[in-house]
Amino acid sequence: MIRILFIVKDFSLNTDNNTPPTGELPPEEFYRAIVDNAPVWINVLDANASVLLWNRAAERISGYTRDEVSGHDGIWAWLYPEPAYRAQIQQKVAEVLRTDEEVRDFETQIRCKSGETKIINWHSLRFFGTQGQLIGSCAIGMDVTTRRQAETEQEESERQLHNLMTNLPGMAYRCRIDQSWTMLFISDGCRELTGYLPDELINNAEQAFADIIHPDDVPALWKMNKDLRPGDPPFSDEYRIRRKDGSTIWVWERGGVIQQGTETLLEGIILDINERKQMEQEMAYLASHDSLTGLINRHELMKRLESDLDRAARYTQPLGLLLLDVDHFKPINDNYGHKSGDQVLQRLGTLLRDNIRTVDYAARYGGEEMVIVLPEIELDEACDLAERLRLLIEQSPLFDSATAEQRVTVSIGVASFPSHGSNSETLLQAADEAMYRAKQRGRNQVEKAV
Repeated sequence: MIRILFIVKDFSLNTDNNTPPTGELPPEEFYRAIVDNAPVWINVLDANASVLLWNRAAERISGYTRDEVSGHDGIWAWLYPEPAYRAQIQQKVAEVLRTDEEVRDFETQIRCKSGETKIINWHSLRFFGTQGQLIGSCAIGMDVTTRRQAETEQEESERQLHNLMTNLPGMAYRCRIDQSWTMLFISDGCRELTGYLPDELINNAEQAFADIIHPDDVPALWKMNKDLRPGDPPFSDEYRIRRKDGSTIWVWERGGVIQQGTETLLEGIILDINERKQMEQEMAYLASHDSLTGLINRHELMKRLESDLDRAARYTQPLGLLLLDVDHFKPINDNYGHKSGDQVLQRLGTLLRDNIRTVDYAARYGGEEMVIVLPEIELDEACDLAERLRLLIEQSPLFDSATAEQRVTVSIGVASFPSHGSNSETLLQAADEAMYRAKQRGRNQVEKAV
């Protein structure tokens, strides 16, 4: 840059008197070739800020020819049409002429002849004649418009990415494909999602991400992730994590594989779906359970019973089934109101659920009828349980208005697979017929299917 300024200075001093440079300096034509063919804008101003020299790069960048700009100061209004901004630039030029300070990296926005706006980075200094008189100033300008636009776009992209990461309802991540899910980057949403700060999880500083995944969900996740390769389609999964406060929430992860140097990594987002999961679970519960008793409903009963009968047939195992009906239920509703009737069914449902095995299940079959399914139970064992339940129900106060003489009783029919039926319909029919025989024989009894 200094060498170019020196050449321009010497060229400017010698162009007026047509005196060739002395010593080892090249002739005037060589000076002109250097200045005119320089890839940067070069101009020389006199002490009144009029243009003395305007090279080809200045013509190309600004759109104004040297003939248009030479010998006057009109170029200022053309390049800087806004008066206040033009005054600032002219003040800077005046400072260069007034002081010995060299200006570096001074940027201005110019209006080109075409109307296009460009950004020019200037390097300028003043120079003097051989007698010490002030000649003017020389400026070299570089068109940095494209660079500045790229920087602005990059800054905007980074700003948008930062805003996205900040406002993302979850966290973005990049991690290694190892059994610790070693995090290399985590967005700020990590704290709200997991309770941990990003620095606590990055590089397993205080906690490996794998350790906050619910233990029951880790094997399936690892099986899915361990063989992922670049180019594979994006993956998604739902699993549970344990937050720093000890609570467990459901999350949804969506990600893909990237290649970074020699390392294959995962990157994606993890979102909190706990409310959605809870809603789904509540809806699934309501769809499969009776709202009054809390027992499974008839639809769910038939689905489970068919599945258990298929399993029993496959492994040649027995299955017991009890069908019970509340005795004299209509008078309870008529004499004490439907609220008391509902109370009977609610308490009966709780009693049944609390007095069967975890593999057994009770259902509200319809009205005041209940069904209990007993996998891997023979007929005699099923009858024994039915009798224990009958006696327990008889001894339990199932509604508040009942006296000792008004205790609730049930009639129970017992059937078993495969003796009394090979499918749910025939098995339930056999138990229903046995239950009606118990009714006919005086109620509050247990009857086997025949």
